[in-house]
Parts: sequence; structure tokens; C-alpha cells
Amino acid sequence: MAAVVFANPDNPITPDKAIVHDNEAFRVQWSAFNAGDADLMAFIDRLVITSIPEGCPGSDDVEHEVVFDSDTDG
Repeated sequence: MAAVVFANPDNPITPDKAIVHDNEAFRVQWSAFNAGDADLMAFIDRLVITSIPEGCPGSDDVEHEVVFDSDTDG
């Protein structure tokens, strides 16, 4: 079975700033690898950024506005 891994406890996916305001630029970097024993078809990474006005970490029971989606915005 294929098992795509995007982060681990030693290398979490995080931006270069702890708090990002809507008028600030930031960077994020990650790598993905197949930790399983089956081949995996190629894929393209997708980045989706949502606004969390109630503060971090946000609420799972609230729908948050998408402010950037790499599929449509870049």
C-alpha cells in the first residue's frame, strides 16, 4: 500500500513566521515521500490557505474562508 508522508514530528510543515497577517508575505516548504511498499502515481502539491479570524488553532466546527488556493490562484 502507498503511504504518502508530508511531515513528521522532526520536520513539521510550518511557515517561516508563527503568525501571518493578511498583509504579510510568508514562505512554507515541505517534501513528500512514499513510505509505503507500493508504487504511487505522480501528483502535484496543492497549497490552501484559510483565514482563521477566531485565532489559532481555530475551530473545526466553523467553515473558514479560503484566501488562497494554488489550484486557482497560482
